[in-house]
Amino acid sequence: MLTAASEFPVKSSLTRSRFIAEVIAWLRGNQSSTVLDDRSDSELDSDFSRISNSAGEILEIREIASLNEGLPSIGFRHELPDKEGRKWVTEGVLSPIVGGGKNLIRFRSQCIPNEVDAYLEIPKKPYLIKSLLRADLGDRDGEMIASDKPCLLSHERDGDYELATKMCLGRASDFLPIVYISAPLDDRDRLSLNDLEHLSDRLGGCAHVVVEPDSRFSWKIKESSGSANPYRGFVGIIAPKHGVIRRLSKGHVLPTNAHLKDAIIAIAREVTSRLPAQGMGWTDLQERALRSRRDSMSAASMEPELEELYKSELENKKLEINALYLEMSALSEKVSELSEYQNGIIASNLTFGNGLVDRAGNEIYSGEFGDRILNVLTRNINFENSREDFVVEAITKAARDSSGVVALRHSIRNAAKGGPDSLIAVLEEHGYRLKSQDRHYVLEPLSGYGGLSIITLAKTPSEYRGTENAKAQVLRALGI
Repeated sequence: MLTAASEFPVKSSLTRSRFIAEVIAWLRGNQSSTVLDDRSDSELDSDFSRISNSAGEILEIREIASLNEGLPSIGFRHELPDKEGRKWVTEGVLSPIVGGGKNLIRFRSQCIPNEVDAYLEIPKKPYLIKSLLRADLGDRDGEMIASDKPCLLSHERDGDYELATKMCLGRASDFLPIVYISAPLDDRDRLSLNDLEHLSDRLGGCAHVVVEPDSRFSWKIKESSGSANPYRGFVGIIAPKHGVIRRLSKGHVLPTNAHLKDAIIAIAREVTSRLPAQGMGWTDLQERALRSRRDSMSAASMEPELEELYKSELENKKLEINALYLEMSALSEKVSELSEYQNGIIASNLTFGNGLVDRAGNEIYSGEFGDRILNVLTRNINFENSREDFVVEAITKAARDSSGVVALRHSIRNAAKGGPDSLIAVLEEHGYRLKSQDRHYVLEPLSGYGGLSIITLAKTPSEYRGTENAKAQVLRALGI
């Protein structure tokens, strides 16, 4: 069994009747669904409804009184068998957040085998989520708003620096993760507006998509977040209350924007599905509804119906046990496959030495430590045995410059053409600060960037080769 889940706050205008209407509209728009044929909408108006057809499709509605002031909890469960030996199950529950003054909707979709050799797929996001967001029913999630549109950060808008800092530290949202897209150094690597809108549409109700305006914004957030932010074009997946837990960028594993978007969507939805549930799920709703209905009956006067309720409750327990068994059986294989996919992406983009950063200090570009470790390995070092020689030679032959150093070289070459001011702007984004500017510009490394040397730039180049000399001087000082 493969599962996808998500939950987000919704506005109070999503009432009980509108919730049922949205579910009915969703099913009527599904060409594979026929469970509503020859049925009236009134059959779903009960707090304990169940309809089915000869094809094995089932729709259930459950409702219980609110545990606190506000909306009663109401939910649905839809089962739809297909011709591939699978059963697609979609559950949705609308319930109030206890003590939060908000309503929360939780969805879970499952692909369950009906046959032994059925090929399982990770369920796609239910179109019902898109319908709710397009109707502007998404509510505030911490500092964010549940939406299917990208959040474009700006220098000019008050509070965006503070907001971005909170995002990178995991303090901006309570329910959904954040896909934080930092500004690349080269505009050719920037995701287009169409890419961003497509990404936000695919992740609406599963993650917030946030986009930086430029690298100057990145540098400010790097300082305010203590370097917790993704930068230099990296995309960070940020979990609520945890901060950045995944980083992705274009590279040889993700060579195009399409590959990058697919990876972002896959990992963000997996993170969302694995977050602890805060809202009520279908199983809990079903159990409470059955118990409430049973307790409200008189066993003497309603024995047949009471017996049916016991049978329903027992069947619900069986379904729950079977679902847990299937999930446990498939979990190890799923985790193995996903880890292999994600680790391939992460390892190729974070580079060889990035895990040392937190313990060793700051990098002047993402991937610097890995590059320098590999540079050391290429030197003529005598190892203990031939196997070590072989391993080192194999690693260095397979290694390639990180995307960070390639981007930094490109930025320095372009900045040199614009004169000292442009070079200073680049260096100030990579671990330097301007110390003095009397006869020459003198830049010194910031604290935490040990081993970097002072760089002196002429205010007015004395010869026509001044641009080339300045570029070579900076590259040599940085050792790149």
